[in-house]
Amino acid sequence: MGSCNIVGAFSSGGGGGATTLEASAALTSDFTTTSSSFTDVTGLGITVLNSSGGVVLVSATLTTERSTSGGTNYSLENDGTRISSSWASFEMETGGNKKNVSMGTSLDSDGSVIQVAAYTGGGTLTVRGSTSGATSSINSIGVA
Repeated sequence: MGSCNIVGAFSSGGGGGATTLEASAALTSDFTTTSSSFTDVTGLGITVLNSSGGVVLVSATLTTERSTSGGTNYSLENDGTRISSSWASFEMETGGNKKNVSMGTSLDSDGSVIQVAAYTGGGTLTVRGSTSGATSSINSIGVA
């Protein structure tokens, strides 16, 4: 799992305050898969804010490539359940051409684990980490 830090809390007037929480994870090395069904991208999972009545915004940015031309698919998962509104599909070209993939969603601040998942229709799909000169990451900010 990635890091999780209380960023700040504030209060105005005589009322209660708001709490914000950021969580993030970044790949430190490349992730590869030949799976033809969704598989977790190891290292790209975070636990979001757990606070009644709050909301969390999640975004993930990936740098990807595939060893052969064809389709690739990406999604965010909430405690193992695919978030269909975050699903992204791309046709990849051969020859080391990289594709930047962005996904996002908003959800209740229930302390769930949000995970990036991916699969390929053939060949090897690589999600690039920081050792490749590109960093894939997932980030969230929650407010309650």
